[in-house]
Amino acid sequence: VLHTALIECAERLGVEMQWETRVGGLEPDGVLLNGQTIRCKWVVGADGQNSQVRKWAGLSAGKEFERRVALRQHFHTADPPQFVEIHWGEDSQGYITPMAPNEVCVAIIAKRKMSSFDAELAKLPTLHERLRNARPSSAVRGAVTLSNRLRRVHNERVALVGEASGSVDAITGQGLALSFRQALTLARAFAADDLSIYGRMHREIDALPQFMRRTMLLMDKSSTVRHRALRAFQAKPSLFARMLAVHVGE
Repeated sequence: VLHTALIECAERLGVEMQWETRVGGLEPDGVLLNGQTIRCKWVVGADGQNSQVRKWAGLSAGKEFERRVALRQHFHTADPPQFVEIHWGEDSQGYITPMAPNEVCVAIIAKRKMSSFDAELAKLPTLHERLRNARPSSAVRGAVTLSNRLRRVHNERVALVGEASGSVDAITGQGLALSFRQALTLARAFAADDLSIYGRMHREIDALPQFMRRTMLLMDKSSTVRHRALRAFQAKPSLFARMLAVHVGE
């Protein structure tokens, strides 16, 4: 639904979509599409964690902070939660995200290799109980979640957006939000004809999510920190509310 809304908005603004088009590389004055050079002033690499545009533009240098593995499956349920739930285990976390009136996405994330979704689910008893009456509505899929930061997210004519420009661990829930903030800032840089504006603002946009990543993953690394933090939040819900407000930029 979100993808459709974004595409329809872009088309209303006059964007021409080039579906089923192979991007072959960058040219001195444009990009190579299906073997033909398309001239352009700017190139935006928004092609994800394994960005080809980033490699072609020579912008891959950076630092990786965290690498974790995730498994996810969708479930039909008559009782989806109103909010995202995080269920903590000794060395993994399980997430329930409401997707539709009767469907949720369940993701399990850990630093180690995981044997199977069902085996990992059994290690999270509160999550397992939450799904007792739910039934799978998709196959299990897996991915790597990275926390990394690039030295540069642009050069003279190429700018990187979204996970192509670096990322934070999925525990922060900041993927799309970061992409939207970056896109708005990049538009202002285009209007000013100065990509250095985007480079400066990108680091500012990235600072808070990276701080929250470090803070939240402390609970993953230490059971003592985790238990004390959760007890503090339980005793003072207002403290948790304030932390959430900081996390979402309020």
